[in-house]
Amino acid sequence: MESLIDEKKKYEKLWSDKDYESFSPGEHLWGCFEPLIEKGKCLIDFGCGSGKSIHQYLALDLQVQLVDIASNCLSSQAQFSMNLAPDQIQFHEACLWDLPDALKPAEYMVCVDVMEHIPPHKVDDTLQSMAEKHLGLGFFAICLVPDNWGEAINETLHLSLFSPEEWLERINQHWKIARYELIIEDQYLLVFVEAHSADSLSKTI
Repeated sequence: MESLIDEKKKYEKLWSDKDYESFSPGEHLWGCFEPLIEKGKCLIDFGCGSGKSIHQYLALDLQVQLVDIASNCLSSQAQFSMNLAPDQIQFHEACLWDLPDALKPAEYMVCVDVMEHIPPHKVDDTLQSMAEKHLGLGFFAICLVPDNWGEAINETLHLSLFSPEEWLERINQHWKIARYELIIEDQYLLVFVEAHSADSLSKTI
C-alpha cells in the first residue's frame, strides 16, 4: 500500500519536471462547470496541480482555496497570481483524504484529473473528506484509462481505474449526482454533483 509520504514524494518528483505542467485538464474543462458559477462565491480546487485555472477563477471574483499534496506543484503563473491577490487565493499543501481544519467549506468544488490518482483503498476516505468541505455544486472529471506520465519516473500514476458505474456508485454515497457524461472517446467521466447539505440553488445543473 502506498503511504502518504510515498505519494507526496512521487508527486513532488513528478512536478519537478516542468513538462508535466504543460497541459492542464482543469483549465481546459473549466468551461463545462463555469456556467453554473455565481460570481463572488468560494471555490475549492481539490488536487489543483499547476493551478493554471486560477485566472479563470479570478475572472469570476471567486475566493479560491487550492489543495495539493505536492509542495512544488504550482506553476510560476499561479504563484504570480497568488502574490497579486493573497487575500483571494490560498494554497493548502495537504492530502485529500486528510484535509486540514484550515481549509474552509466552500459553495463550489472542482476535482479534475485527480481521483484516478488516489490509491484504491483511500478513494472512499477521499470522497468523504472532500464532501465534508463542500456546501453546494461540484464537478468531477475522472480519467478512466492508464496514465502516460508515470513511466518517466518509474511509477504508476493512475491507481484507481474503476468503471464509470463504480465511480458513480462511490460518488453517490457522498453527493447527489445531478448528471454525468463520458467524453473524449469515453476516456473521461464528468460528474456534476450537489452537496447533500446544499440549500436551494439559483442555478441548476
